[in-house]
Amino acid sequence: MKLVLLPTTNSGKWAVFLMVIEVVLFTVWSIYPWKEGYAGIDIITANPFQSIVAVLMFACGILAIITSFFSIVRKKEPAILVFAALLTGIYCTLAAGSSMVKIFAG
Repeated sequence: MKLVLLPTTNSGKWAVFLMVIEVVLFTVWSIYPWKEGYAGIDIITANPFQSIVAVLMFACGILAIITSFFSIVRKKEPAILVFAALLTGIYCTLAAGSSMVKIFAG
């Protein structure tokens, strides 16, 4: 299998596109400050922008994982960026998921 940098299949291109969107959302989510002192559902009403960004990041992460996995397994995509999309999707999804657990469980 010859490794290339850019994806050749449509699902691989979608996975890389979702990875880019996810990294931008993760950067915004990390930089923008949270208002402290809230718990549970009150944190969503106190921080609506961060909550929306976290949900979008979580959705993009899940979609990036699915499309990159589909592209690697079914379409035999050899692109390095598709593998990076899979790893970035897992990382950002775990980060968004852990923040959601922190919000609702603690």
